[in-house]
Amino acid sequence: MPLKVAAFYQFAALPDFRELRESLRAMAAGFGIKGSVLLAHEGINGTVAGTDEGIDAFVSELQHGALFDGRLDNLELKFSNASMMPFQRLKVRLKKEIVTLGDAAVDPTRQVGSYVEPSEWNALIAAPDTLVVDTRNA
Repeated sequence: MPLKVAAFYQFAALPDFRELRESLRAMAAGFGIKGSVLLAHEGINGTVAGTDEGIDAFVSELQHGALFDGRLDNLELKFSNASMMPFQRLKVRLKKEIVTLGDAAVDPTRQVGSYVEPSEWNALIAAPDTLVVDTRNA
């Protein structure tokens, strides 16, 4: 049976992220979801898989349900399919930051740059006046 995979994130103020963990895990498990979700004071990031119905219900609850109370109304989503379950279990982890910058003064919910379409990315980073800061590794 084909499965739906959802990758998502949103920078949003989640000062109660610790209290959200178990309810989020229970909700996802109830929809038969497996994968990994990161929660931090600055937002949410995850990749999960399940049936079409399970993923659609999970995403709807993230965006419109009582757990996040409308705080994930601008969730960035990408969907794909898998022929078999790509994850062994469901993990909901608490993190200091969903994107590690190590600077408490940075608030990605207040100051952001310009969003770039994927088709424009290579030209942007090739421009001589563009500085790319890659935060994926130390």
